Amino acid sequence: MDGSLDIRLPFVLLNGPIHYTPELTGLEYLNASWRVMRQDRREFLSGNMETPISPVSDGPDTYNPRLSQLMVNRHKNTKEWWSREQTCEDISRIPMPIISHRHLSTEHTVIGEGSFGIVAIRTMTGGKEVVTKSFEDDISSEDILTEARLLACLRDTGCVPTMFGVCYSSDFRISIVQEYCAAGVTLYDVLTDEVYGLSNDTWLTIIKQITRGLRDIHRKGVLLNDLKEDNVLVDSRSPNVRAVFIDFGLATFKQGRLYHISEEERQLCAHLAPEVLTGQPTRPSSDVYSLGRMLENISFECDLCGLCAIADGCLDCEPQRPSTDCLVDWVDRLDPLL
Repeated sequence: MDGSLDIRLPFVLLNGPIHYTPELTGLEYLNASWRVMRQDRREFLSGNMETPISPVSDGPDTYNPRLSQLMVNRHKNTKEWWSREQTCEDISRIPMPIISHRHLSTEHTVIGEGSFGIVAIRTMTGGKEVVTKSFEDDISSEDILTEARLLACLRDTGCVPTMFGVCYSSDFRISIVQEYCAAGVTLYDVLTDEVYGLSNDTWLTIIKQITRGLRDIHRKGVLLNDLKEDNVLVDSRSPNVRAVFIDFGLATFKQGRLYHISEEERQLCAHLAPEVLTGQPTRPSSDVYSLGRMLENISFECDLCGLCAIADGCLDCEPQRPSTDCLVDWVDRLDPLL
């Protein structure tokens, strides 16, 4: 490769480090990259190009002469999208602490309800406030323990509430006991309530934490499968802004999940990727699509140069979307508009 700038080559290498020059940086670089992708897709649809170019997170192992050998080699391992060094072989081997129901107060405050059961604030012996997630009878103990083990698996990522253990009540129902975060304020609350009024810098911190968090979760071999504003807690009032992912009831470990969604239910599932709505199993790029929907909604509340372009790429109708490594690199280049 010579020293001249080929806008196409840096674009197709987006799964690796982003290569750019001082003459083409920031929003100008991102927008130019997405213009190349759109042009490639137009050529593909018109029959002038055999394969469209796009930054992929889990695409097929196919050769395209316009891709560098580095990119082809990276595609060979896409079947295992997790990091062998950062995840465990079998989450069923993760030890699960048992918390006696006698150590939890009977008085509680319900902060969330759903088809799964109830989320409530309780007080442990010693005065520490925790959250308990209790489940309906039709949810198996195996599914509950799997969710708890996923939280334990992701503990060192720092982007999920700390899971303290499970509690068996006097009637043998299982609850997950976890950290009480962000006073229960969700990203949806922050987006829809004007009382929060976050600055661009605060939004940028939240975006970086969410994007890096999703990357780290994928490296652990976990797919969220239900990423949306209601499932992200945001503590924006403390000196250290913190965003964490919650509700791992639909998450999976080293495999996808199939949804069976009727036409009537699709309007309630706008956060799910198009291929998931049509019956294909979830994959890392499905979570990327859901992240794009979230970033799109955030873009209406702040002025961050380049955010719309990033969200646009995540919302590609085809499952070959930017990888989380690529997104982290892009988000690190975002700048508040002055």
